Formats: sequence, C-alpha cells, structure tokens
Amino acid sequence: MRAHKLSLPFITAGIALVALSVLLPRSDYFLPFLMLMGWLGLFALLFTVASIIPSMLLAIYGFSLIFPLLVNGWLGELSAVLVTYTVIGITRVFGLPITNDGVVIHFTNLNGDAISTIVAPGCAGYATIGVFIALFALMMLDIRLPLKRAWYIFLIGLAGTWLQNIIRIVVSIVAGYYWGPGALEAMHYNAGYVLFPLWYTLFAYIYLRQTRWSRISVKVESEDLYV
Repeated sequence: MRAHKLSLPFITAGIALVALSVLLPRSDYFLPFLMLMGWLGLFALLFTVASIIPSMLLAIYGFSLIFPLLVNGWLGELSAVLVTYTVIGITRVFGLPITNDGVVIHFTNLNGDAISTIVAPGCAGYATIGVFIALFALMMLDIRLPLKRAWYIFLIGLAGTWLQNIIRIVVSIVAGYYWGPGALEAMHYNAGYVLFPLWYTLFAYIYLRQTRWSRISVKVESEDLYV
C-alpha cells in the first residue's frame, strides 16, 4: 500500500466498481456484496495495486453467491429428481416404507400420520457446494497444492459435499418417520449447520496432509538435485 502509484487501469476499475455498487438493483441477498464492492472501488482508487488480493477475495465471495442461482436455474429440476431417487434408495436399504411420486416423497410415520414432502431444486445442495468451492479457492490462495494433486482433492471434496447433503435429507426423512413432521422440518433446516462443518473439518485435514506431503516431496527432490 505504501508503494502505490497512480494507475489508469486501477482508477478506471475503482470508478466502475463504485458505480456498479450504486447502480445495480438492491436485494437483501446481494446487499453485503454490493457494499463490499463499493468499498473495494474506493480502495482501488486510493491504493491501486494493493487492491488485487481484495479483488480476488471479493470475486470468490461473489462466486459463492451466484453459483447456486445459476446452477439451480440450469440443472435444478434434474438435480431434484436425482436427489429424490438417491434418498429413496438409501431409505429403502434401511427398511423404511418410503415411496415417491416424482420429486414428492410420501411415507406414513410411526404414529400413523401420512406425510408428504417435496424435494425442491434447492435441496440439491448447490448453495453448500458454492460455499465449498469458495473455501477451497481460499485454501489454494493461502496454502497451494500442485495443480495435478489439487484436481483430485477438489473432486473428492465435491463428492463429499454432495454426499453430506444427501445425508442431511435422509436424516430429515428418518426424523420425520420416527418423530413426525415437526422433527422433519427442524432437521431439514438445521442438520446442514452440523454436517457441513464436520465434513469440511475432515476435508481440511485431508487437504493439509496433502500439502505436507507435497512439501516433503519437493524437499526430497531438491536434496537429490543437490547431491
């Protein structure tokens, strides 16, 4: 920041960011992003090149907001069907009398109450996947993996994030079967706040172990080269 110099590209970008933060339509969902965009524009005007890293961070945050909206629009219905049949298959393995009509799941709970619930496109978990991708990008900025290794770790992370979302829905159905619709609704809205942090803690451990092995490999190769 102390070494900044006036730069036309950064001044232009700063003015554009401030203008966009003011002119873009307001919504509760995007309001924090728009506020940060305006502050980033002012920062770029004052400190030019020092705004590169904050710009990267804001881009990652913006991606996490936009990703679920775009993917739900493109693949939401198909994803809801896939999630429904996956959940039905898992619950039947455990012997629960669950049926479905398209994306509507039906069952009679232990109290004899008939319960129906819809698997909406948002249940596919793309919001959580967007958060996972954003967190992975932040980790790559801070403690980088070699790209060849990063790809398969990333795919493992995507698969695990999708699976924990399936588990969330299965747990919700099981709760509804044993304890009624109130339990189903409570688990549906709250289970993700437990499952995703637990899953990401495990993933972060796997990721950091990979970075450790990567540094050991580089050290060994450098020692061999020295010899």
